[in-house]
Amino acid sequence: MNGGTDDIANLAAACWHCNRNRGMQMHRAKLLKSQKSAAHALAVANVTLAKTALIEALTNYRSARATLASMRLLNPPGDTDARQ
Repeated sequence: MNGGTDDIANLAAACWHCNRNRGMQMHRAKLLKSQKSAAHALAVANVTLAKTALIEALTNYRSARATLASMRLLNPPGDTDARQ
């Protein structure tokens, strides 16, 4: 049963106790594993989305600063605060 296939012939070869108990345990473990992998895939997708949003926000911020600097609005002449 363990390591075999899930077809009826393989399960029928197992004893009644294994068919009754171990089969449900294996099924439950298989479902839990698939749920965990789905949750992990969702977490990875969320992290990737957050990184993409952060990169886009930084790019937009830098682009806006460059535009303001080229228009001489960011640090006008005579401004003592020359933070970049």
